[in-house]
Amino acid sequence: MSSFWVFIAMEIIFATHNLHKTEEVRNILGSEYIIKNLPELGCPDIPETADTLKGNALQKAQYVVEHYHCNCFADDTGLELMLLTDVPVFFQPAMPAKVAPIRTMC
Repeated sequence: MSSFWVFIAMEIIFATHNLHKTEEVRNILGSEYIIKNLPELGCPDIPETADTLKGNALQKAQYVVEHYHCNCFADDTGLELMLLTDVPVFFQPAMPAKVAPIRTMC
């Protein structure tokens, strides 16, 4: 009696429009996962209105799960800047008014 294994890759949505980030994740995870991003899913920009990086990532992941019923993960990375006072701050380019000390963001 012979046996064989069938390998089926798991499809996961990465809630990003950043193609470079998508390629980085694909390279890290390899062929065990099929990683698709928001443009490949046909998903529009998802508003990021939370007060924290974690909140914005959660907002994006929940949107994908609720609207597309897919396995999903997300991140939200703003830019870290140093003010003249040497205090690291979070700055999100899409929302320039959103600047706060980094220690309160996560």
